[in-house]
Amino acid sequence: MPKKQKKIEIGQFARAAEKLADTVRFVVDIAIGPDRRLTHAQTSAKIKLLEAEADAGAQDIAQRALIRLRNQEMRRQENIESIIEEAKVALLSTESVSDTPVSQDFVNQFFEASQDVSDKEIQTLWAKILAGEVSCPGSYAKRTLQVLRTMDKEEAIKFSEFCRFSFVTKEGWHYVGADSQTTKEITELLGNAAWINHFTSIGLLLPEAYLPTASSLTDFEFNYFDAKYLLKGPSKPEARSGLPVLELFFGMRAFSQVGQQLANVAGALPVNGYPERLSESLTKEIRVSLVLQSPKLNK
Repeated sequence: MPKKQKKIEIGQFARAAEKLADTVRFVVDIAIGPDRRLTHAQTSAKIKLLEAEADAGAQDIAQRALIRLRNQEMRRQENIESIIEEAKVALLSTESVSDTPVSQDFVNQFFEASQDVSDKEIQTLWAKILAGEVSCPGSYAKRTLQVLRTMDKEEAIKFSEFCRFSFVTKEGWHYVGADSQTTKEITELLGNAAWINHFTSIGLLLPEAYLPTASSLTDFEFNYFDAKYLLKGPSKPEARSGLPVLELFFGMRAFSQVGQQLANVAGALPVNGYPERLSESLTKEIRVSLVLQSPKLNK
């Protein structure tokens, strides 16, 4: 299940919607009524008129370019308005809204990066980012916008599936296990283990794995979606005859800053039974187990 959120109160939603309107007013005035907005039908009619005039006269390259640009800008405007409407819906699940205005530089880059996105699923990702930035300015880096802009739909879907195996620490950091059980299940779900390296190459995962020793993991807290867990590990072995202490490790892959931010909007769902299978595997391999706790870990 996705993480549960408190529904925003009506008055707070109205304030959030108004802040969104102020943020995007230079691209579309979502606060005005339809009678004062040029409809898409009217825009299409104007384009058809231009096309007819171009066909009737000397259809030189300038006229054809104008028609192409008008069509392109109309599609972009439709994409932008679709994302804004989705962002209004996303604000319904926002717990609080900051009074701090969204940076104009961020807004400019956001719409520059998202205006050519027509796929509805990818538009939803952009809408969640816009809603999150309106709620808490500074939540998303401009670098994150550029990475998402370059991702194709398959990459976005595979990353969402990959996030189904992520756990979140009480500080809010996302990790995925680098153990044999997790790697096996990721490979089965994504169809290819190479996706892990691919996500590293495009900057969603840090290149080096985090390798805490098994004995250091006791009472390590994290959330797997709505469930809180504690790790329980073995006692630290004692050194003998001056020999170095050898311990087993639990490998973890940390998400990068961009990966962390995209994971928050990926819409991933938990994998049924995964924590139990992971606990069984770690117990056999390095004597570490997952203990289910309650209530949910506060972040």
